[in-house]
Formats: sequence, C-alpha cells, structure tokens
Amino acid sequence: MKHQILLSLAVIGITVLSGCDKASKENAKRLSELEQQNRIALERQQELEQRLAEQQLVAERDAIERERQRIEDERFALEQVQTADAAAKEAALAEREQELAKREGKLESLENSLAEQQQDVAYRDTLVSGRELELAGREPLEDYDPPAVEALPVADYGMFYDSLASYGSWFSTPNYGYVWQPAVVRNPGWRPYWDGRWVCSNSGWTWMSDEPFGWACYHYGRWALLRGQGWVWIPGDQWAPAWVCWRESGSHIGWAPLPPETMGWRDCTWGNTVETSFGIGSSWFTFVATTSFSSPIRRHCLPIVQNNIFWRQTTNITNIRCRGDRVFVGGPRYENVCRVMGRQVPYYQLDLDHRRRPGRDLMAMRPHAENNQLRIAAPAVGAAWNASLRPLRVRGDLRAAVIDRPTPVAPEVANQFRHRRQQELARAEQELTRLGGRESFQRRRTEELAANQRQADERARQASAQRSATQPQGQARPARPEVGFPRREVRPGAVAGQPATRSARPDSKPEAVPPVREVRPGAVAGQPATRPARPDSKPAA
Repeated sequence: MKHQILLSLAVIGITVLSGCDKASKENAKRLSELEQQNRIALERQQELEQRLAEQQLVAERDAIERERQRIEDERFALEQVQTADAAAKEAALAEREQELAKREGKLESLENSLAEQQQDVAYRDTLVSGRELELAGREPLEDYDPPAVEALPVADYGMFYDSLASYGSWFSTPNYGYVWQPAVVRNPGWRPYWDGRWVCSNSGWTWMSDEPFGWACYHYGRWALLRGQGWVWIPGDQWAPAWVCWRESGSHIGWAPLPPETMGWRDCTWGNTVETSFGIGSSWFTFVATTSFSSPIRRHCLPIVQNNIFWRQTTNITNIRCRGDRVFVGGPRYENVCRVMGRQVPYYQLDLDHRRRPGRDLMAMRPHAENNQLRIAAPAVGAAWNASLRPLRVRGDLRAAVIDRPTPVAPEVANQFRHRRQQELARAEQELTRLGGRESFQRRRTEELAANQRQADERARQASAQRSATQPQGQARPARPEVGFPRREVRPGAVAGQPATRSARPDSKPEAVPPVREVRPGAVAGQPATRPARPDSKPAA
C-alpha cells in the first residue's frame, strides 16, 4: 500500500511538472507574439508620424513657393504699371519677402531633422556587395539592357505647363521653344540640383529634390544659364535619375546640369569630354566636399565664387548611358564615397511609376523609400503632339537671350539639335491632322491620354497580381542587414586614406566620347570629321 501511494504521488508530480512546463512554453510563445505585435505596432506608429511630418513639410514648402511666385507676379505687375504709391508697394513686397525668409529658415531646420531620421533608416536597410558594389555609382551592371517595355504616354507637356505655373514663369524663345524660370532663382546662390541630396541606385546617382517642382525639372528636360536672365528649364520627355555631368578630385565632387543641345540625341553615351563639346562652364557647377556629398546639399555647397579653383583641381568623370527609356547616370564610385564619408550611403533599387501624375495630393510626386526600394513618380510624357502645346500664360519673349558659355558649341551640335526640334514640330503637325485639327484636338487628346491611363493601370494590376501569385504567403518580415559597408583591401602601391586610382579592367570599355564627331579610318586626328554621326548613336527618330 505504501509503495502504491508513493507511485501515485510520483505520477501526480510528473503530471504537474509536465503541465507547468507546457504552460510555461505557451506563456513564452504568447509573450513572444505580443512583443512582436508591439514592435510592429511601434514601427507602424513611427512610420505614420514620419509620413505626417513629411506631409506638413511638403505643404509648407509648397505654400512658400506659391507665395514667392505671387510676390514675383505682383512685382512684375508693379513694374508694368508705375503709380504714385509704387514705393509703398515695393516696401510691402520687401516685408513679405523677409517674412518668407523666416518661414524658410524654420522649414529648413525641420527638413534637416527629418532628413537625418530618414537617412538613419536608409543606412540600416542598405546592403550592396560584390560585383554590384564595384560598379555602383560608376557603371551599369551587365543586365542593364533588359527588353524594352513601351510606356504609353499618360500625360504630355501640358502637365509641365500647368503644374509649374504656380512656382515660376514661362517664356518663349526662338531656339528652345517655351522655357520655365522658377521664382526661387532670385535667391542668391540658388542653382539647379542645389536644394536636395544625392542617393545611389541601380541606375546611378539619383537626385532627390526638396523643391515642389523637383519631380519634373531635375528628371526631364535640361537647364541653361542665360546671360543676364539666370537659369531656365527646357522641357523634355525622357526621364533620368538626373541630367548632369560630373567632376571629382580626392576631396571634392562637383556636378553641372546638361545644356539643351544634348537633347539632340536620344540614344547616346556622354563621356568625360561633354563639357568641351557642349560649352559647359565652371559657373554651371556646384561643388561640395566629398565628406558632405550625401547630406542636404544647400547646407554644404561651396561658394560659387570659388568654382574656378575647384574646377581646375577636379577631373571630369561623366559616364551617362541612354538606351531607349533607360538612362544610367555614372559619376563618383559609390564605395569611394562611402569610404571617404566613413559611413554607408543609401543605395536603392529604383521602382519607377510611369502612371502617376500630379494632383491635389502634394505627396504624390515625392520619392518614397521603403527598405532598399525607392519608388519615384516618372509619368510617361512622350506624346507626339508635345511641340504643338503652349503654356496658358507666357510672361515674355526672350528672343535676345544668349546661353552663358565659355565657348560656343560646334556647328554640328547646334545643327543636330535644330534638326531634332524641326522633326518634333513636323511630327506634332501630323498628330494635329490625325486628331482632326485644332477644333477637335483638345477633346481627342484628352480621350487618348485617358485611354492610355486605363491601359497602363490594367498592366500594373496584372503585374501586381502576378507578383502576388509568385510570392509565398505568410513569410516573416526579413531582418535588416547589419550596419556597415564592405571595405575593400588596399591594393599594392595604394596609399591608405587616399582614393585608389585603379587601372582599367581588361574587360572594361574605354571612356566614351560625346556624339559630336566621328574620326573615320585614315582621317587626321584633331581635324573635324566630315559628318556629325557617332558610332553608337542611332539616327534621330
């Protein structure tokens, strides 16, 4: 009997211990689930708070630019009609400008704080290594030329004419058509690709603008510095991460917008002689120390009066490759920038949205980064009738304006651009005839763009459904990579702490020359070629 009682007690004890162990595991599992849910909820709350802060900053930036344009319009009207109280009105405008400057100062402080938070997240989500690290920022990967996918135009130049009117003025020119000048050009020190920052992507160096018009003017078209007039933007229909040429030394990096004549070639390669071929002067450049290259540029750009000094100390490293709708913008090597800065610069895979157009949502055209993906609005605007459109309001005629260049462009360059523009005008006239002439053009144009939008939306839905079908369900959120970037060993003969000067790889292609002259076999080097074609360029469509 005694042994039976002891045996029963032992069984009961084992059962109790087993139950306690099972309950402990269930409690631990439940606790782990609650902690994960709490972590996800906290991240979601932080994301929503950041998105709200971004919306508030964008709205304030938009309000500032619109107020600046209103001041500019009133000043222009005041110049046109001189009255007895002109001095009082001018003083009132000056007071409004001072108030605007104070608002801009507060906005810049908030933007800097938000940019630092965003970069902290981007650094944690960046992971690039191997062959991609070696080529990043400088050359496209081997798979850069995928099969071309036609992007139907969902908008045209009318989108530019309407959207940008709130932030600047349109002018007509005899050589470049309609050009746009932002009201902010009156700010001392302002220049294109100045208010924003650079990030690296699989399409090269990509400009992320903080200005409400940046989605258009820094990814389409070109800029020109007009003598006595300032910077103006010329519309274009080809999207790129940025349209700039590059210079670099061991301690500084500079960039300058490409002039409008480069739009004379669609498929092209711009190399280190692009400056001399297209007359890009030192005054076009913006220079920063390499240690500040990935920071908000306007806080770190060097005085423009020192451009001649930095221009002489740097070398052109431009490597732009255009193939259809794909444009790669090669400049400084990503790994060199990371090494000099002492930290990892964000590296993204671009996700271009060819359907998104500007609307009432001020955030719609802003780039959105999530993990290592950077989604950018890049609406397809290649409508054949673009050259027949005009802004609703044209402020004046810049018939006597001249581009500020150190040397004039070569005649074949100017002729190629003129030929391209004449083709666009002729094509626009054909489209007007096809759409029934001026009487029915606006209606037929709207209908065709709407049909393209529906077709593009349907393609996007099908692509999304296909991705969802091939993606496993219920996967856990991937862990973020560790902070830090891969460091390469110093090659023999290299000096530690200085940028390594590597020799060309056996499989690398030589630096391409600009599409200006082609030296035929037997031609004398240094003399002009007899035709303006280039071996790797296709004839203008």
